[in-house]
Amino acid sequence: MSTGRAPFGYAWQEDRLVLVPAEAAVRKRMYELFLEMPRKGAVAKQLNDEGLTTRNGGKWTDNTVGRNLPCTSAKGVSATNKTTTDAEGNRVPRPESEWNHYECERLVSDEIWDEVQRLAGVEPEPSPSPAKTPAAPRIVHPFAGLAFCACGEKMRVPSNTPKYVCPSCRTKIPIDDLEGIFQDELGDFLADRKDLLARFVADPVAGKRSLAISKTQAVLQKLEFERDNVLSLFHAKKLSFQEFGERNQPLEAKIASTRETLQSLERSETDISDAEAVDPVAFCHQWPQMSPQSRRAIATAFLDRVVIGDRKLDFMFRFGDSPAESPAEIPTNSTPGTFRVAEVEPSLPDTVRAPVDPPFIRLPRDGERCPWTGLTRAWINKLIFPAEGTNDPPRVRSFELVDPGKSRGVRLIDFASLMSYIRSQASQRPADESEPTDDDP
Repeated sequence: MSTGRAPFGYAWQEDRLVLVPAEAAVRKRMYELFLEMPRKGAVAKQLNDEGLTTRNGGKWTDNTVGRNLPCTSAKGVSATNKTTTDAEGNRVPRPESEWNHYECERLVSDEIWDEVQRLAGVEPEPSPSPAKTPAAPRIVHPFAGLAFCACGEKMRVPSNTPKYVCPSCRTKIPIDDLEGIFQDELGDFLADRKDLLARFVADPVAGKRSLAISKTQAVLQKLEFERDNVLSLFHAKKLSFQEFGERNQPLEAKIASTRETLQSLERSETDISDAEAVDPVAFCHQWPQMSPQSRRAIATAFLDRVVIGDRKLDFMFRFGDSPAESPAEIPTNSTPGTFRVAEVEPSLPDTVRAPVDPPFIRLPRDGERCPWTGLTRAWINKLIFPAEGTNDPPRVRSFELVDPGKSRGVRLIDFASLMSYIRSQASQRPADESEPTDDDP
């Protein structure tokens, strides 16, 4: 006999749990969002912004999201009768042997489920399966979250292959090849930035602080650019005084808070001018002997991302002005050395975590604005297509990605090209040039 309230996304039908399509779609979306932004409050806000509600039509909160994420019904097994009331009237857990187990249609794969639980930092509900096997130790991959395919997708390491694989176009690169190439590229980069290497090795705390300063500066620069864009829209009479205030005031508050954080970090920065000089070659040659945690610490400290294309790699280092001038060729070999690095995993507060610019973006929907630039769909269309009646090339690069056998695809816009054009026009835009409306062709 079914007891208790059905999990969100399901309903009781006799003694079976069946999907409620509308709720199941919201539940799936919750897991997708949490993989993109692993903060329960941020997921709740996005769900509310998309007009998605709870079962009772209410708004999502971090608590309601937090209750749904670890519920095992999403991976196909639900349990009821897990608590009872003691003599004093308090709710207490029952032994697992007394639980009632129900199979149901799963909403997410085991891989997504496990990753969400890891990011949430909570213990998942015990699996209702009678046979339990101990979890395998987690494998640390140095470039997890840093390796991107040239098509724009983040690359992952499946459990059945020692390679980073693009889930979209299936581009692959062996783990050993990528690490060997990074070892050489990092050595070349650090040869000109020995101060960063000395800081990282001599004082791990100072190394994390230096990284925090760099990220905070990037956040401040992006906020100031957004503020300037809002001000330009106001001067162009595209925003009313009230709209300008609603958009500008939160930005000014964030800018002030970020500046305070930056000043605090800069005041506490450690002087390492007398630190012992570190040989970048010896440092990088020790890579094969380092633990996975040490490799991960180095990758996250110095590398923003690596873009993997056809027979070439572009390493984008955090403290460099641009990616490597000469893309690395595949494969390469590495030579072990004798240097030892402290095993420190850099971690930073959320307030100084800089956003990563995407390689490509899509056109915003009709009636909406691009979240990165504030421009409308019509305005961006003017930039990515030739002007009507002319043979002039588009001002911003873009291309259409089409699946085989289909006539239409997805328009992808080169984000770097778009931002480069906007910055080049920031001080040159005529005062009488106005932004088109969404109804313009």
